[in-house]
Amino acid sequence: MFALTRLIAAMEDADPQVLHQMLGAGMTPELLDRLRSMPLNEALRFAVGQCGLAIAVDTAAMRAQLQRIDRAKADREALEYLVRHGASPRLLTQLFTLSQSDARRLRRVLAPDVATGGRPRLPPDEMRDEIERVWAELAAEPCPRARIRRLHERFATQVIASLELVILPQVTGAWRSSPQA
Repeated sequence: MFALTRLIAAMEDADPQVLHQMLGAGMTPELLDRLRSMPLNEALRFAVGQCGLAIAVDTAAMRAQLQRIDRAKADREALEYLVRHGASPRLLTQLFTLSQSDARRLRRVLAPDVATGGRPRLPPDEMRDEIERVWAELAAEPCPRARIRRLHERFATQVIASLELVILPQVTGAWRSSPQA
């Protein structure tokens, strides 16, 4: 019954490509109309017998879709982490496909206590040297999103915008040219 309802749903969507595939598979317009207009009790009797419907599984397409979902989830989690820990709108727009207004709105929604506006404070001098040293250690990280997150994890008492002030001279313009994950 599932395969039949899925077939009928595909016909109802009137996707020309799907209809073309059905016609290419030998279905006639009359057969498609008959299936589409079949009452539920007839459809049930049709589906429980040998009706010629089967389900095909495309594991490559399934894996690709799961990877897209995982990538989107990881991107969402990375964005939320950076927003919640005080990344500047400038950094957010460089690391993600966001406008300045979207970045500010996300900051107001996800981290209202962190996103107070104004210039962040610079860390103490001795901490700045340590931040620069750790940033250099993280240079092997190819993903700028992951690199900035790892830096923040090492200096969790600082908001990311403060860390940006320390590393900014080293990374100006480098965010866009680096691969993103």
